[in-house]
Order: sequence, then C-alpha cells, then structure tokens
Amino acid sequence: MVLKLMSLLVVLINFAECSLLSEINVTFPEPGVLQVYENKEATIHVTIESDRQQVVFIRFQAKDDTIAVLKGNTSTPVETWSTQGQKNLSLTVKGIFLGRTSILTTLYENQSVFENDGESLELPTNSIIEVLREPNPLYTVFLIVLSVVIGINIFGFGLMLDLEVVKEIFKKPIAPIVGFACQYIGMPLIAFAFTQILNLPDALALGLFVGGCCPGGGSSNIWSLLLDGDVNLSMCMTFISTTASIGMMPLWLFTLGMMFTSTVTIPYGNILVAIVSLLIPGFIGILVKKYAPKVAGVLTKAVRPIAAITVLVVIFLGIYNNLYVFVLFAKDWRYLVGGALVPFTGFVLSCAASFGACLPWYRVKTIMCETAIQNTGIAIVLLGFSLPQPDADLATVMAIAMSLVVPPPLVIILIIRTIYLRCCKKNQDKAKDSKENENEKKEQGDIKLETNVEKKSDLDRTENGVISQVYEKETE
Repeated sequence: MVLKLMSLLVVLINFAECSLLSEINVTFPEPGVLQVYENKEATIHVTIESDRQQVVFIRFQAKDDTIAVLKGNTSTPVETWSTQGQKNLSLTVKGIFLGRTSILTTLYENQSVFENDGESLELPTNSIIEVLREPNPLYTVFLIVLSVVIGINIFGFGLMLDLEVVKEIFKKPIAPIVGFACQYIGMPLIAFAFTQILNLPDALALGLFVGGCCPGGGSSNIWSLLLDGDVNLSMCMTFISTTASIGMMPLWLFTLGMMFTSTVTIPYGNILVAIVSLLIPGFIGILVKKYAPKVAGVLTKAVRPIAAITVLVVIFLGIYNNLYVFVLFAKDWRYLVGGALVPFTGFVLSCAASFGACLPWYRVKTIMCETAIQNTGIAIVLLGFSLPQPDADLATVMAIAMSLVVPPPLVIILIIRTIYLRCCKKNQDKAKDSKENENEKKEQGDIKLETNVEKKSDLDRTENGVISQVYEKETE
C-alpha cells in the first residue's frame, strides 16, 4: 500500500512539473528559417511567453554543432514576470559548414537541474538554420560549362548515331527491352530503396534518387567498346534512354520524388525545362546526320577536340568548386557508400536480368554498362540550376559520388583483363608457333622420307636395269 502511494506521489510530481513546463512557449519569428553563410554570423530573435509568474531555465543550442553554433546568451535563467508576460531574447548564430539543422530549446525546472544538465523538457520550435556556401561566380561558370559539355556530347552522339542500325536492333528487341527495364524501373527503385535504408536527409536523398533516374551516359559507349561489348546496342540504348528521360524522369519525380519534399521544394517545371533543353542538341545532331551527312562528317571531327577541351575545363572547375563534397564524405560515410551502392547494385541487377533473358555475354556486358554508368552530369546540372541553396549543393553531392565511384573499379577490371588477354594471347601464339614448327618438322620429315623412298626406288630401278643388262649379255 505504501509503495502504491509513493508511486502515485511520484506520478503527481512529474505531472505537476510537466504542467508547469508546458505553460512556457518559445517561438521564433516567421518564417522560422535563418540563412547564414559559412564562417559568418547572424542574429535571431526569440520570444518566450508564460501564463504564470515563475523562474525558468532555458538552454538554446544547434542540433548539429558541426553545421552551426549559437553564441552569446544561449544558457540563461529567465527572470520572473507577471501573469501573461513575455521576454524577448537575441541569439547569435555562426555558420560552420554547409547544411541544415534546427535549434533545440531545452527547459529545466530549477537551477540545480540546469547546472547539472539533468532532467529536462525539450520544447518544440519552428526554427531552422540553413548554412550556405558563399556565392562564387566560378560555380555558376562550372554549371554553364558542364551544360555545354553535355550538350556537345549529346549533339556528337546524334551525329554518330546510325538510325538504320537502330532499326536492325529493334528487329530483335529483347536486349533493348531488358536494358530499358533495368534503366528506368530497376535503377530508380534501387536508388529509392537506398535512400530509405541509409536514412539520408531529404536533399541528399533527392540527389541520389535523381541520379538513379538519369539516362545512360556517354562514357557507357566507351566502356562497352573497351570491354568488347556491342557498341551498336550501346548507342541504341543510349538513344532510347536519353529520349525516354523526357517522360521518365518527371514521372519518377512526381511519384516517389514526393517523398523528399518535407524540407525540400522540388521545382518540377524548372526540371522539365532543363531536361528538354539538354536533349535538344541530340535531336539536332540526328537531323543533321540524316539531311546533311557531309556537314555531319565535318562537325563530328570538330566536336571531338572541343569536347576534350571542355571536359578538361569541367574537371578543373569541378574539383575547385566542389571540394566541400570530400569534406561531407569524411563527415558521413553514408554519402559515399550510397553513391557506390546504387551503380554497383545496378551492375548486378542488369547482369542477372540479361542472363535471365538468355543474351550472349558481349550483350550482357553492354547492358550492364548502359544501366549502371549513368549520365550523372544531367543530375548535377538539373539540381544545381533548379533547387534553391543549400539544397542544390547538398543534392549534387550524391550525383558527384555516383560519378566518382564507378570508373576506378572499371579501370582495374580493364587493366586485369588486358594483362590476362595479352598473356593468354602470348601463350596461344607460343603454342601456335610450336605447333607450326612441329608441323614443319613433320612435313620436312615426310619430304625426306619421300626423297629416300624415291632414291631407293631409283636405285632399285638402276640395279634392276644393270642386272637386266648383265643377264642379257650373258644370254647372248
């Protein structure tokens, strides 16, 4: 009985404390989002309201102090006030690194609990801190040059595409169908699954998802060639996926993409316009190839050096303007791992699907390259131009991660494969030379044998002739 009374007393005390604390209301000014640049400071005002006269102890702090910190009077006892009074405080926010965090408001019942950081009540607040990188004109230049590079590559692809080859491939459409299913059903679902498994923040999850929805990239054609795949099928699949991206990317963004809009606003109209703008050069290249083949031949020769120069510029500007990406990789392992898991899972999925469709190995390799090697440059341009900051910088992190992790393993595979083939070819050449030598020796032996036989036959004939002549003389 005594224990029950003591338990009831504890419950009543806790209820009284919660009731007391619940009468405190802390609000931040609308819209509740404070933007500050890295290594810069800004002031935010807080209003504390209470329905009763009391002394309370409040502590303000950033939820993630690697993004921002609060300076000044962040831990303070609030003076007593009369009924229905209010207090206004000012806090100084310092941006540390790119990202988004919230302000935690913790309420303590008395000074002892406050000083020992004991039992407390976390009050809901509507304040978000967004830390932005300082505006850099070179970043805009980087996005513009990257857009130009993508346009040139797509235009050059249109110039080189042979529609007759595409028609021939479509006569047996199993490979393109498997590739399309892996590209626009498998990859978006894989990307979405890993955003949920890794529990990525909305902006980064959106970046990974958009990267998974991108069409096959131009480098997939190169890798198909280097790995002895079907280059014609590769170009056909790139044409199909690039054309289909006009409808498939918005489709996925309007469906599963809605899952990432709790803190991120997706400008669907801007994204659709950007997709169409990036693909127009490809259709222009196809028209030029069809109606002015001589001009197409000249332009094809001119596109290659221009593309090479612009790619070098993009690499330089990209590294210079996106060094923050490597800091984020070091800060949270999920970003780089997520960027790696999506394409590598795509390799496995497309390989299994291609073998399931009973396709030959050289076409399996092609579909694997087309599925997993995506044109993440499109994602970077779309997100960089369409989203507000800091979402644009955060979302592009995942697209950059996908573009960085795919080439190294492929280069290693190519080197091992090249060494293996050369060694095998060398051994095969040696075996072939040895066999040829044996055959030559055998032929020479046969020739000598035939020569000896002929000589023996001649000798026999000679001997027979001599014997015949002697016999004739004796007979005479």
